[in-house]
Amino acid sequence: MEHESDPPMRALLVIVLAAALASFAKVHAGDLVEDCNSDDPRVAVAGCSRLIAEVDLPADKLSTALNNRGIAYAAGGVVELAIADFVVASRVDAGNVMAFNNLCHIWLDVEQPRRALAACNRAIDVNPNFYEAFSNRSLALQGLGDLESALADASHALDLNPSCPITRANRGFLYERSGRPSEAIADYEAALRAMPDLALAREGLARLRQGASLAPPATARPRPVGQIEVARNGHLLHRGCAPSAGLH
Repeated sequence: MEHESDPPMRALLVIVLAAALASFAKVHAGDLVEDCNSDDPRVAVAGCSRLIAEVDLPADKLSTALNNRGIAYAAGGVVELAIADFVVASRVDAGNVMAFNNLCHIWLDVEQPRRALAACNRAIDVNPNFYEAFSNRSLALQGLGDLESALADASHALDLNPSCPITRANRGFLYERSGRPSEAIADYEAALRAMPDLALAREGLARLRQGASLAPPATARPRPVGQIEVARNGHLLHRGCAPSAGLH
């Protein structure tokens, strides 16, 4: 009789053990998700890397984890790995507009406007109302010498999101480059009302108020918008017009 009860007991132990392991895996994965969403690039890289390697994620979550790790790599200055993660993220989930936009952003950062243009075009294909992609595409077009199209994209980005000071300052820069000082001044002033420490707008406004009629200096550079920001004190800066796309 004792031996006859052994199989049910073993089956019960297997069920209990499986439930315990599932519970542990859920908590473990939750901790990794929190790390992958961290503002600390080192924590984010470690958390996302373990999440990608250890958890069977659906395609959209895997793409988001790769995107997050790419942001962390970019903040740490590891550009090649950031680009690789954004590329893979966009291939894993062709609907991940953030991955395409971040790829556009980082190509702008390394002065590759043609590649940036292609990535922004893909982002706009995914979401025709994504203002960040239009804002960033305007900078790619500016880098390729097409100021008229760049201004059209910047204006469309502001139609979609009038409250973005970075895009407002970028359009001011494009107006300044196009020899339209009054419109540039209006955009710079509006950008500074929303973000008083925005250097591009502050310096551009100072130039124009002094009556400068030359093109902006080469050191004056518009800023892409998106999730990739400069690391300061080991953490990412989330400011301006960057929406979050964290894992949940």
